Amino acid sequence: MLQRSSKEQAASTPSPTLQMACLAPPPPSPPLDAAPSLKRRLQQFDALPYWEALEVTCPVFSNNYPPALLPLPTAILPTVFAQGKNNDLEWLGDQLVACAVALTIHRIAQDPECRALRSAPIFRTLVSGRFLAHIGVMYGLHLKTANPTTPSMKGVGDLFEAYVGALAQHSGFQTALEWLDRILSAWVETFCADEKMVAAKNLTLSKSIKSRYLSWKRRAAGAPPVPLQPLILPPGAGTKGFRLCAPPDEDCRQLLAAGLPGWDTIDLAAVPLPERYPPIPPPFDAPDLPSLADALTDPLCRLEFLDVEANSAYRIIGEQVFLLALTALAIDKLPTATPAELEESRIECANPALVARLGAILNLHRHFRMLRLDEGDLAAPRITTDHLEGAFHTLLGVMHLRLGWDALFEWLERMLGPWVLAAGYGTLRASDAAEKKRRLRLQCAEKRRIKREEHLREGRERQRLAEERNKQVAMPMRMPKRRRGFNQSRSGGVFFF
Repeated sequence: MLQRSSKEQAASTPSPTLQMACLAPPPPSPPLDAAPSLKRRLQQFDALPYWEALEVTCPVFSNNYPPALLPLPTAILPTVFAQGKNNDLEWLGDQLVACAVALTIHRIAQDPECRALRSAPIFRTLVSGRFLAHIGVMYGLHLKTANPTTPSMKGVGDLFEAYVGALAQHSGFQTALEWLDRILSAWVETFCADEKMVAAKNLTLSKSIKSRYLSWKRRAAGAPPVPLQPLILPPGAGTKGFRLCAPPDEDCRQLLAAGLPGWDTIDLAAVPLPERYPPIPPPFDAPDLPSLADALTDPLCRLEFLDVEANSAYRIIGEQVFLLALTALAIDKLPTATPAELEESRIECANPALVARLGAILNLHRHFRMLRLDEGDLAAPRITTDHLEGAFHTLLGVMHLRLGWDALFEWLERMLGPWVLAAGYGTLRASDAAEKKRRLRLQCAEKRRIKREEHLREGRERQRLAEERNKQVAMPMRMPKRRRGFNQSRSGGVFFF
């Protein structure tokens, strides 16, 4: 350390006045540094008593991380940061984050085993409110909360979701998804590096799938299954490729009502559908057929035919894309609905029985590949709603990876729009979960109404009693006059006063 000269020390000696000022107690320091590094800022928030630490290892951030906050028009910023009034934006942003997480996992974890094995723990962590709150802190959104000095994790996370929802509505969904991908990439890479690669294919399958496979093996009694038929381009397809064609209109409506043999019937007679429904999806070219074959293959086949790839990654993407499309359509087509009513409409349209029927009217059951014992079993009606619900979701995942959001949503708007309107107007009532949520909401609203009426009645009674007391206080006391003299009673007696 360099030694200063005596002159420099004398010149730097503070005056008595400055010394007295230095003896005064220093002002209270802020709980956070003014400009700390990004990782240091997150660690400081984790040390606060009202904050929860991250569940994942913090990545090594580059100098240009996080990516710049994409701008929004100044006119909509008050709505974005008005907690309690930005529920629609928050609801949309929440689903956008979930969709972006699924897409980022699929892009970074190129190995199919890694995608299927890691997607569940990564997904749960990166869509949690705790993680989104830390992302909001990186962008300073904690300063926009109702209490910036002690911001809550939920408040910061909700503001980040609302900002993402507003960004999608202003700049486009594809722009919002790409921006979220740049934010999530470092975290997904770190998460994947922390876990070991598992080569065993059967470990990527859930316990329910293994249980179904063992049940099928017992029923097969050692008989070999029928080999899976590959998807091929029809003769003379040319540039049109493989196209999923819907059945005639009468058969389409019959499939919607009754489904395939063995399915439960649901009442869809009150749902108005446009002519030439459903819209024909975009065609698939020859390079897309392997992915399409994976989408239309039962996961049980992977335990029997080891050369069949899993469709778990496609299905995870498709489920989130499907929910995102329903969310965007509900906000657009039901502008007067409350947040609770929007959620009920989405649950109604995401009913597995309805989603499976959407797959049936696209003839997915005619291309669906599953374990069969013989040719007679090949014609047996064994395709369940679970099969076609998963096939429809997986098909959406494949289509999104091939087409992108804008082209896929153009088709999904015509495919799902009538059902969203029917759910919002009350003509679609096929989901028990939505009905239970709706009944609970109405019960809560009735309890609030009764409590509000009781409060108003008690208030009116208190006001009446207060007015009576005020009248008694304001009324002058009237004392009876005492007359001097005497008064003779009827009996002749004399009373003196």
